[in-house]
Amino acid sequence: MDPLLKIATFNSIPNQEYALYGSVLESQVDTLLHRLKGLCGTLPGNGDPFEDHYISYSFKHVSPPIVVRTARSLIQNVVPWKFQYYGTEQSDSNRSVTQRQIIDACCSVKIPTFLQEGLGFQMDFEYIMKGYSFAKNRVKISVGRVYTAPRDASGSSVLAGEPVSGSYLVEVSTVAFGGNTDEPSDKDVIQFAEQLKSIVKLERFDPKRLPA
Repeated sequence: MDPLLKIATFNSIPNQEYALYGSVLESQVDTLLHRLKGLCGTLPGNGDPFEDHYISYSFKHVSPPIVVRTARSLIQNVVPWKFQYYGTEQSDSNRSVTQRQIIDACCSVKIPTFLQEGLGFQMDFEYIMKGYSFAKNRVKISVGRVYTAPRDASGSSVLAGEPVSGSYLVEVSTVAFGGNTDEPSDKDVIQFAEQLKSIVKLERFDPKRLPA
């Protein structure tokens, strides 16, 4: 099957993500986490640490190239790999949040091999994100720091290396499943972000612009 047709089969899940992004210095992280714990409560999972390994791939035989990524937890080994695709941001100048079509699907450990050898994708870069995650109703919040991802001598294992910068990335997002744009998902994100603005400025942003 043509690689593009294989990728197109994932479009059976046309979810819409609404998100705002920002960053805080390390000196402000404890204040932000304290605020999030107060807003999100003590439900199981709130404030739990995460350490995720991301690999970015591109298919450059079309213009513009198709960019996807895989993700896996380095803490919870039983959690499956994920295939993630972020569509082009919808160009609505009146919208206050980033809106894009996303695909976030669980898959097997063979996904990196399948993307490269089966579909012809090229691995571009990899990194590790370490931080904390929260949830408030349908809104997800993550506070994390990007690290390099050096591999061991065999090339099979990866660990967090040096931090890429002195700041932590903050993401507030929600998903309208099945592309249901009738849900006021963007308002949920904006209202939550308003409660954090004394600590972090959250803005409409494109995650693809993050440095490798």
